[in-house]
Amino acid sequence: MGSYQEMDDQSVGDNHPFLIAYNMAMSMMVPAVLKAALELKIFDIMDKEAGNKKMMSPSQIASHLPVSPYPNLTLKLDRMLRLLASHSLLTCSLQTDEKGNSERIYGLSPAGKLFVLSDDGHNFATFNKMVNYPVVVNTWLNYKEAILDEGSDLFKKIHGTYSFYHYLETSDAELRRDFHISMTDLSVMQMEKVLEAYHGFEGISTLIDVGGSNGMCLNMIVSKYPSIKAINFDLPQVVQHAPSYPGIEHVGGDMLESVPKGADAIMLKYVCHNWEDSKCLQFLKNCYEALPEKGKVIVIDLITPEVPNSSTGSDHVSRLDNFMFFTPGGRERTLKDFQFLCKSSAFSSFHLASTFYSVYGVMEFHK
Repeated sequence: MGSYQEMDDQSVGDNHPFLIAYNMAMSMMVPAVLKAALELKIFDIMDKEAGNKKMMSPSQIASHLPVSPYPNLTLKLDRMLRLLASHSLLTCSLQTDEKGNSERIYGLSPAGKLFVLSDDGHNFATFNKMVNYPVVVNTWLNYKEAILDEGSDLFKKIHGTYSFYHYLETSDAELRRDFHISMTDLSVMQMEKVLEAYHGFEGISTLIDVGGSNGMCLNMIVSKYPSIKAINFDLPQVVQHAPSYPGIEHVGGDMLESVPKGADAIMLKYVCHNWEDSKCLQFLKNCYEALPEKGKVIVIDLITPEVPNSSTGSDHVSRLDNFMFFTPGGRERTLKDFQFLCKSSAFSSFHLASTFYSVYGVMEFHK
């Protein structure tokens, strides 16, 4: 076994194995501090109160907390802010007064701004709340069962009778609300990038969004391409609560049974990653049958690198891939996996049309 000195000779600085291992062993501190910061509305306070300078001291932030000041409040808050800054959620600089006294001041980074609670769907605040519900956290504390148990439903294994989605619909109204809000928030942010990166909606006459939920993303597409006739297709109990949008018809049904005909393009946005291959092939073949000759399926999903690395994108897709143990059969896929699904469901050609956020792809399956 090598000595500590040998380790030191082989690595330097922030890449030292000791620091990497130690930080991983304490990795629970980051979500714990982020959860607390959101509960204390730190990001909202900084967004609202920072003013033109866009920076605030810990004492200024502390004055807006729902607690009476006490001697070391500012010091304790500063410790929280430093951790958030070290993970690029805040910016930090030193401010020196005329007497030479220095203090740290903090501002919202671009990533930190995504935790400001807003009504426009551009935030992760509700998503972070959702993943910290005790019933969710307790599932991950028993993660090893996902490996040891031949079954694929980790949530059901840990909590008994119900799958996660059945639990959402029957047992916890608050979690259900936060889940749907967070999924909508994610969809809005991601669809904005899709519309920037992908131009394949041009020339489409009729577009069906299979698994389109409340139709919000389809509305974003139609707003940019108003000539498109759009159909939002999802389970009857989903579309019955969907709001009315100009140019969009809501249709209830089950994609595993059939998909409505009459469209020259069908969109599957973050649908495939919820299902095992056999189910994916089932609804993809239904899409194939519903399309005319030369029609296409637009598949928007994460694309897993063949070999993982330490990049933010690779880390992101690997986290989500493991998160999908919540959904029986769900997983992220490589580009080769999607090419297999395309070929196996009878489509004639596969095209990676565009990418965004480095690991998200817009793919076309052509009939």
